[in-house]
Amino acid sequence: MYSTNVPTAPTNDACQLVGSFCNQILIQECNFLSTSSTYGIICSATVATGLTILGGDFESNTGASGAYGISLNNVYDSVIDGPYMENAILTLYNSTHNTVSGVTNGSVGGQITVTSNSIGNDFLNCRMGGLQVTDTASTQNTFIGCQFSTYNDLSSPANIYINDYNRTTIRSLFKNSPIITVNGPSINSFTPDTASGDTQIFNVTNPGYNFTINAPASTKSGWTNGYLVDGTRITYIIKNATGGSLGTITWSGYKMSTWTNPANGYNRSITFNYDAISGNWYQISQTGTDIPN
Repeated sequence: MYSTNVPTAPTNDACQLVGSFCNQILIQECNFLSTSSTYGIICSATVATGLTILGGDFESNTGASGAYGISLNNVYDSVIDGPYMENAILTLYNSTHNTVSGVTNGSVGGQITVTSNSIGNDFLNCRMGGLQVTDTASTQNTFIGCQFSTYNDLSSPANIYINDYNRTTIRSLFKNSPIITVNGPSINSFTPDTASGDTQIFNVTNPGYNFTINAPASTKSGWTNGYLVDGTRITYIIKNATGGSLGTITWSGYKMSTWTNPANGYNRSITFNYDAISGNWYQISQTGTDIPN
């Protein structure tokens, strides 16, 4: 067990796990702050199982040089929870069935890399600047509630590359819910951006106004492959704040049942799932009655 600060890390690796087997090791709240260190933690053992990394500060290990804050090779059934990785890289190499949660970059850089036969890893509520799943042999990895954006402004392009997006599961990449105000004829067509939120609210204030909601774009400037991945979901909440009746909403590019507008002072929602094979957005649910605003 390591449980201490390392205010001045060695010039090579601050913490190395080597040998044939490294099992059931706890590294808790360790700070690796040397700007000269190539790695904060590196595991290059033949097999490592039950490794636990809790908390810790890795923000100065890489800077702009792109070296690794945490590099785990041949790691299985392990937990990484809550490390702070400003401008640092966390990489899983040939690693399987690990859980990574709460990794944050403080809104500055950082990256998660999954590579070389890394299978069945779960990433939960992580916030980093980029995501790289680099090979087709790294499959069945799941990213839930994660944010990959260089800045606080989630409309900025994220650095995302997924080699085989049909075998990677992503849910709720961004957790904010933008509110789109529909209030006049100057804009009558909307193309939502899934990077802005997996739930998007249309607050309609102009009675009788007709408008179109297009299917989300399949590409985005600054994103490389995997901007829309199989299983991406988006929910629209349509609020009637007109004081009267909504106009006609045209749903362009969706496979869905008949839509019914909510009455004044109420809202309805509809959720779609993206099928990467067909390129279609299929309805999976729709509210059947009005909900108060």
